Amino acid sequence: MSKWNESNGDFEKYWNSLSFEEKYWLKDHMELDFSKEFLSEKLYKHWTEVINLIPEVKPRKAKWALQDYCISNKIKPCEIYAGFSDWNLRMKPRGAEILLHLFEQGLIDQKTKNASQDVSELKEYSKVSEKEIDKEEQEINFEKQKRIERFQYVLKNPDEIKESEMTYSFLNEYSWAKFGKGSHEWQMREYTFCKDFTIVSIKSNSGKTKDSRTMVWINIYNWDGSLYKVVKNSAAIAGLPSPNRRNDPNRNWGLPG
Repeated sequence: MSKWNESNGDFEKYWNSLSFEEKYWLKDHMELDFSKEFLSEKLYKHWTEVINLIPEVKPRKAKWALQDYCISNKIKPCEIYAGFSDWNLRMKPRGAEILLHLFEQGLIDQKTKNASQDVSELKEYSKVSEKEIDKEEQEINFEKQKRIERFQYVLKNPDEIKESEMTYSFLNEYSWAKFGKGSHEWQMREYTFCKDFTIVSIKSNSGKTKDSRTMVWINIYNWDGSLYKVVKNSAAIAGLPSPNRRNDPNRNWGLPG
């Protein structure tokens, strides 16, 4: 039990003094900054990954020990964690540093008495400085900006597309930006690009549930109409929904589709 339970008045006073951002790493409001969520995934390790750097650790107890330490020392959650959802919460090096301190004080439980005491990887992560993180963030943002500028250039100069850019993500984004939703056909360089899709809906045998799946195809054709490249074929990857009595004409016995 946390010692804060013994002095709820002090805890309540401390807790009420914090802003929403200081209390929570989760962003419940609508203005989510998904670019920062992406960065937190790139720059920090998942909290379970960090805790498991302690051999044979008991993860939940370790997290509680970290939480109690932070509350007792008035360390705000945003100093320890990064991210926008609890299932994908990332731990900053500061959190690893505290975990290491707690482990060295014998306050982190391990599953066996003879468990390894090697926490070298935890030490290494705890020493990562915010300057290093900032530098890496700048590099990621720089590369991201280059990709955006390159995409905008190809959008205006489609014949300048490179072979390496003929990927599903690039072409699908191009199709949406240039033509909007739906099926489309367009020219780039000496090729014809075709994007098509269909929505497959299948009811269960009882008719109570419905499985809908969007199947997307993007193919590239040569000037003479021959197939140059299959970029995306949803049916080949995921397959069509499994048939049942309601959608199989050989077994439906008169059931409506």
